[in-house]
Amino acid sequence: MSLKEFFHNRWVKFGFWALLYILWVIWLGNYWWLFGLAILFDLCVTKKSNGFSGKKNTRKEKNIMRLSIGSTPSSSPSLS
Repeated sequence: MSLKEFFHNRWVKFGFWALLYILWVIWLGNYWWLFGLAILFDLCVTKKSNGFSGKKNTRKEKNIMRLSIGSTPSSSPSLS
């Protein structure tokens, strides 16, 4: 593994940004901000949500929100 490949590894990126984020939280003194590490993990490692970039999800994985269980027009209750 070359040095360039090492620094483009998603876990190395996450470790770098997580360290900076944790130092920033310690400097602030408000440790509730540590919940933001979950967002940072998603942005760097899993890349599951596109909610922050405004782009559509182009992955082939199905989104939970897109799954519809038994919600066909004929099975929905009518209000009339």
